[in-house]
Amino acid sequence: MEKFICKSYLRFVRMHPCAVCRKEKKIEVDHLSARGWESAKQNDLATLALCVRHHRERHQIGDQKFEAKYGINLWKEVSSLHIELLMHMQTEGFVLQELDR
Repeated sequence: MEKFICKSYLRFVRMHPCAVCRKEKKIEVDHLSARGWESAKQNDLATLALCVRHHRERHQIGDQKFEAKYGINLWKEVSSLHIELLMHMQTEGFVLQELDR
């Protein structure tokens, strides 16, 4: 997987409520792919919005247990954000900036 860094996409994700509880406060961007300042696998496009509580819980119990507990498919949530972004780009002229590979 290539490295993608996109600050404007991260801002877009932060505008959404938590994918689990739908709370709109204390939202964090959760990277489903490896993330780190020096990570070659950093991928800002593989992210979703989670509140602080659910973000920590996902990292503590792992993806499979988290998805089973909440009846959620994390990658489907990421795909839904991509579809919404494409719709914004088409209808409102939303443009991603700062996309680095």
